[in-house]
Amino acid sequence: MGYKERLKLEFDLMKVLVVVFLTALFSATAYGFVHYDTLTRTQFVFFCCGLGFLIVGLCVLFTKAFSILRKMERLE
Repeated sequence: MGYKERLKLEFDLMKVLVVVFLTALFSATAYGFVHYDTLTRTQFVFFCCGLGFLIVGLCVLFTKAFSILRKMERLE
């Protein structure tokens, strides 16, 4: 497997992971809106920490995907 093929596979993996993280983010947000009145303060804090973790994970994935795209553009 060449370097270019490896970059393409890595980029495909990043695309899948971005979709997974976006799905988790939207699901958690929907859960928070539906159960807003029954969440205790502690649950709300953990919920916000979870959303923060998902957002940070998305930012890391986007940064990695864009760096892979730049490497692929330099090879072509």
